[in-house]
Amino acid sequence: VAVKRLRRAPRCSKTRHMAAEQPRVLDSIVDGLRFETLTLSRAEEAYALQAEAFADEPASAFTLADRAARLEECKRFSGMFTEECAGNGLSVACIEASTDKMVGALWIRDFRAPMHPSFEEILSKLTNLGKVIDVLVQVDGMYDALRPEVVGLGKAADLWMLAVHPDHRRKNIASKLTDIGLAHAHAAGFEVVVLESTGAFSARCAAKAGMHEIAGIDYADERQVHKELAGLQATPHTRLRIWESRREVAAK
Repeated sequence: VAVKRLRRAPRCSKTRHMAAEQPRVLDSIVDGLRFETLTLSRAEEAYALQAEAFADEPASAFTLADRAARLEECKRFSGMFTEECAGNGLSVACIEASTDKMVGALWIRDFRAPMHPSFEEILSKLTNLGKVIDVLVQVDGMYDALRPEVVGLGKAADLWMLAVHPDHRRKNIASKLTDIGLAHAHAAGFEVVVLESTGAFSARCAAKAGMHEIAGIDYADERQVHKELAGLQATPHTRLRIWESRREVAAK
């Protein structure tokens, strides 16, 4: 199946959100953790964290057992979004206060922002991760059909990629990042915030944050484009979904 463009939008030289030179604290220190806006000075930390975490994405891991090979694909994929997501003022980092080490990151971008110029070329070479993205394209198409009014830059934000360091998982950091990222995106002026969950873990975060499933497809569904993913039905990660939160934005 040919990879189609995700979230088409006119090319633009910049988005309306610009990164601050210094991070802005979004939540006070709780359990030794600080949540703040991500800045370009910590872009490489966030990139490494995202690549490592995305290598464990359930659907991708199901079809390729070689984690080293998955990691190489995820490095190439994550690299396309590092500068944008670290420099747009929307993304959120979780910092261990005692060490100043980044232990979690949520990359947020405009849902209709154009993809990296080399997106399709790079994705065509990611033979394993590309399968998950193909299914995501299917679900995005379902969402577009249901939400034709969500068009243009500045309308919707995407909680795009979430990562937690392996040593800090199962500490509620993913849920906290989702909650804070959702509130931060709405506060930045986005009426709509979406999250695409490829497995049960991110779906749980979306549901806990009060988001609502708008569209989805079971990996075992005959309409799903990669039949080898149907085996995920025997795991907790049975469905790829797109979730949504809406908030009225005051007129400016």
